Order: sequence, then C-alpha cells, then structure tokens
Amino acid sequence: MNIFVQIDAALGGKNAQSINKIILWIQKSGVDEFWDILKQGGLSEEAQSWLSDEENQLNVSVEQVQKALGKETIQQLALKIGKDSHTASTLLAQYLPQMLQTVMASQIHKNK
Repeated sequence: MNIFVQIDAALGGKNAQSINKIILWIQKSGVDEFWDILKQGGLSEEAQSWLSDEENQLNVSVEQVQKALGKETIQQLALKIGKDSHTASTLLAQYLPQMLQTVMASQIHKNK
C-alpha cells in the first residue's frame, strides 16, 4: 500500500486515485519540466525543502499552487483527474511534497 492510499484512507478514502493520477501526470510532463515550473512560479524554496533530508518542510497554499502552475495547467490537470480546478489545486497544495518525493525517488530508481 503506497503512502497516498494510507493517507487517503485516514482522510476517508476519496482521493488516492486522483493523487496517483497527478503523480502520473507529473511523470508524463517530465520531472525536470515540472521542477522548472515550480521554481519559475515562486516555489523554489518550498520545493527544495520537500526534497531535503530535513523534517521541516515548507507548506504551500492553494493560492501559491494556482499562481505557480497557472490557471490553464490547473484546468488541464482537473480534467485528467475528474475534479474541479479548486479540488485539483487543493490536492496539489496538500500532497505536492509527498508526490514530488515519490516522483523523484522513482526517477532516481529508473536511472540506476
């Protein structure tokens, strides 16, 4: 059972499928490209904290996610996961650190 299924189960079991779709979307978009979007969108410090070994990771708000990714990208993602734009932004704000860690770990594993 992956971490998102566990987290989702604790929250009532409604988002695991959407979260996994977002991870696939990030992977398909390209990890490097997604990383660049986060940095250009003003989330460089936050994203760096998510991949560090430190426990004190920075949180992001729905508004920060929307600003960093842009309305069009959020709408495309919302369509892919079958949710509205606000829900997609909320899921990203809540789970982006773990999603990015998962994507980066799988990228490193692929490159070995």
